Amino acid sequence: MIKVLIVDDNDYNKTQGIVKILKEFEEISDSNIIEVKDISSAKRILKEEKIDLLILDIKIPINNGDDADPEGGRILLEDIHLDNSLKKPISILGISSIDDSYLKVKSAFDNKLWTLLKFDRSSDNWKICLKNKVQYLIDNDNEKLPEIDIAIITALFDRELEAILKLPCNWEELNIKNDSTIYYKGIIRKDNISLNVIAAACSRMGMSASASLTTKICMTFKPKYIFMSGITAGIEGKCKFGDILVADPAWDWGNGKLTIDEEGNPIFNSSPNQIKIDQKYRELLRKMSVNRNFVDKIKNDWGEDIDHILSLRIGPVASGAAVLEDPIIASSIKKQHRDLLGIEMEIYGMMLAVETLPDPQPIAIAFKSVCDYADPNKNDKWQKYAAYTSASFLYEFIKEHVD
Repeated sequence: MIKVLIVDDNDYNKTQGIVKILKEFEEISDSNIIEVKDISSAKRILKEEKIDLLILDIKIPINNGDDADPEGGRILLEDIHLDNSLKKPISILGISSIDDSYLKVKSAFDNKLWTLLKFDRSSDNWKICLKNKVQYLIDNDNEKLPEIDIAIITALFDRELEAILKLPCNWEELNIKNDSTIYYKGIIRKDNISLNVIAAACSRMGMSASASLTTKICMTFKPKYIFMSGITAGIEGKCKFGDILVADPAWDWGNGKLTIDEEGNPIFNSSPNQIKIDQKYRELLRKMSVNRNFVDKIKNDWGEDIDHILSLRIGPVASGAAVLEDPIIASSIKKQHRDLLGIEMEIYGMMLAVETLPDPQPIAIAFKSVCDYADPNKNDKWQKYAAYTSASFLYEFIKEHVD
């Protein structure tokens, strides 16, 4: 939406003519047209509001009730240029019906590449120029990226992103010029604030794809938080199907050296780089893990009978380059961390990408729920439920602890 500030004190018909033109554009609502009559009032607005288009008469008073200053408009423009407490309008348009005022300030407008129009009731030229200026701002505004508080990424569209898009966020598809990724923009409302959310799925599975999408989203939208949601293999005996795992730490289980021992047998010497989540959010999540209100509600809202309780578990989750159905490899990965909870393919890519971003870096946390045990018996039976519990708990976490 375009916001317009009109500064004019003595020509009601001119002002109403300007307002009439502005209202021809559906992108400009009545509430986004602000009218004031003096420089002091205009500066007060510019300290509080970000104005897209400033339209001003040249002959305006310093304060309300004063006589109009023949060069009041120029004075206001100099204040805008020099006073850093004023938010600079994106575009400035002067409109004068007085020849002397027009001639006195024309060079000042030209020097700063501002537009100055001669108002003439008998001519439509000023109207055409005003319409063109507004249309340009609207076209430019349509290409602006939305301000984003939270980014959510998943490895898969099917099941994982679908579960995110079922959250009550009023999702709308968002396409970015020259970007092949399809984004979804939503809003999470809590207390007296609204959080803008962007969600997207990786182009393919794996750490490279998750690191690439993470970097692109963070550099494009600059969110304060980035979360991963989805499904993972769990370690049997450590967790149950549907349990939500918070990866802390995350690492690449394939990072290390393949060599042979003295007898010529192949061995793998692991060298993991483990990335932990922020201490503040680790403690908040621990509190949520012992409060069963959240997980019990999520399980009950599923609508189907599940014969075991749902739990939130915080602990080590390893990422790798392949889908695992081999219990021998899974057992070897467990040796890298005795408390291992899960094995998947994307979390470390997101965490490492965030760790290497320039400051300020977003808070990064991965929530993935268990759908199998990385063995030949794995199937799709629990994937939909796991995607649901992961997405639902992430939503509750945002509502509870993100602002």
